[in-house]
Amino acid sequence: MFKIFIILISILTITAQLTACSSDVSPFKTPNTGTTGGGGGSTTSGGSGGGSSSSGSTLPANLTIQGSVTDTTNFDDAVNVQMSDDGNTIIFSATFDVNNNNPDNLEQIFQANNGTVTQLTSFTVGNEALTKFQKLTLSADGTMVVWVDDLDPLGTNADGSFEIFAFNITTSTLLQLTATTTNTVTNTTPGISSNGNIAVFASRADHAGSNGAFDTQIFSVSTDGLGTFTQITNSTTGNSVGQVSLSGDASRVTFNGSGDWLNDGSNVDGSTDIYTIDFAGTNFAIQTSIPGGESAISPLISNDGNIIVFASDADIDTGNNADNSTEIFTINVSGPTVTQITTDWKPIINTDNDIALIGDEFYDISSDGTKVVYLEQQTSGIVTSANHQLFLRSANPDGTSPAVIYQTELGSLDLEFYIAYPSTSLTGGVTAFSGNLDFSDGATASPQYTSNIFTATP
Repeated sequence: MFKIFIILISILTITAQLTACSSDVSPFKTPNTGTTGGGGGSTTSGGSGGGSSSSGSTLPANLTIQGSVTDTTNFDDAVNVQMSDDGNTIIFSATFDVNNNNPDNLEQIFQANNGTVTQLTSFTVGNEALTKFQKLTLSADGTMVVWVDDLDPLGTNADGSFEIFAFNITTSTLLQLTATTTNTVTNTTPGISSNGNIAVFASRADHAGSNGAFDTQIFSVSTDGLGTFTQITNSTTGNSVGQVSLSGDASRVTFNGSGDWLNDGSNVDGSTDIYTIDFAGTNFAIQTSIPGGESAISPLISNDGNIIVFASDADIDTGNNADNSTEIFTINVSGPTVTQITTDWKPIINTDNDIALIGDEFYDISSDGTKVVYLEQQTSGIVTSANHQLFLRSANPDGTSPAVIYQTELGSLDLEFYIAYPSTSLTGGVTAFSGNLDFSDGATASPQYTSNIFTATP
């Protein structure tokens, strides 16, 4: 039975020292493209425009299948969907074996475009680079992917430390951007600039020579493999960091963290709040006031650094979240203003009727900061096949102009259906996402374990 497994964005406590190194040795072959056949039980197909699908049936006019893979042996899902600002580059990760190019069913990076799925990486056993469902971050220009992992694709991470990796899509080059001497160090999921030249992350290492006390700090690193590090924060009271995001213009960093980062008593209650700091290390500020025991998670930031979207179970926009359900919020940094976008948000369910409340696997912000897009199911009471309905929605960051981009028919889906990982374009005009929707028998979950990469327009 199909079931999608999803990462919880956790708060990572970082505990040891890193030293930096890089490598441009790559285990990549010529990209493998699958369009009509498949080895090891995976096949790919798909229509290049609205009105066609892998089964030849009719799609809603505003949906396009950019790629489709049927995996009858490994039963995997397409996850970590990321799209460039112009919509021309869409990537995802999966363990599909397309045309017998991934016989060991290792996690690989794929590209979907106009009905064709292309395998970009060719990791082999003992040469892996992606842990299952590890989050990827794509630069807005579509040239560079970064992530954190504890595997050893280049032979430079034998101790299994969590390191920052980068993959240049243009040159098919893999780089290990950090290296540690102990596997007790954890780096956070990195953010990346629009041009792919700079990544940011959190660590307790002394990367730049200014963190001899090994406090948790925010660092930047160049993605050219030269090991150029900059220490952005200089805090002695920060505790932990979850996710770090960099504005496209590389002017501002945002992250969710616990501890009194500003050393001014603004966060001593153990809550996890949203912080911002300019890339130059100035204007360090706490943007939320989360009560103790509650959290803000998975921040994403616009190109100009002014709009942030995140999820939280706190009643931040006073009175609008009294039941402390997990909702989507935005911050207008120039205000500063916090706005609650959703009410009773339910991103996805599984077959046990459990609600999986998580972070940005179900929302995104357009690079220009004008649109928030998010996925959710909307039902009341116990979820059944009769009331199961899913939506792709959008709204302005101030909560105005809410709209439904796509919705399934009420009761037309069984409980194994999912849509996830939305990634939107520069202005929010096109949104990519993954799902196992099959139009061969109406809008139903595919019985043949088909994962599709869709794009949708308003």
